[in-house]
Amino acid sequence: MLPVRESDCIQFPIVKLWASFRKIMNFKHKQSLQVHGFYNWPRIAARTEKVYEAAVTTWRDDSLMGRFCRYYQCGSWFGKICCCVAAVLHLYWKWLEAVCPRTDIEIAVSFQCPVPDTAKTLSTD
Repeated sequence: MLPVRESDCIQFPIVKLWASFRKIMNFKHKQSLQVHGFYNWPRIAARTEKVYEAAVTTWRDDSLMGRFCRYYQCGSWFGKICCCVAAVLHLYWKWLEAVCPRTDIEIAVSFQCPVPDTAKTLSTD
């Protein structure tokens, strides 16, 4: 029997490790190409346009009854809870309108916020 050289003991695990590394990298490259095929800019733009068009053309009833109908469809219990919360908020809003009407509220004046000079605030002189 021939004596085992130290270089042979080290060489086999390194070759095996290199082969497994190449196999992993090949798989990752194939996976990357597959994902790259799924997501290209023309397809993303087309899907985004479809979503925006659907959002713009969809008519939504924003009346109190329309909101109640949408909230009621949220689930057997949660829908009823949402309807109760919406009713309480609507009554609160109506009470606030009666106590302090919209016409009595002053409109806020727009103003420019002064920008601080950062050079002066950071200096230690």
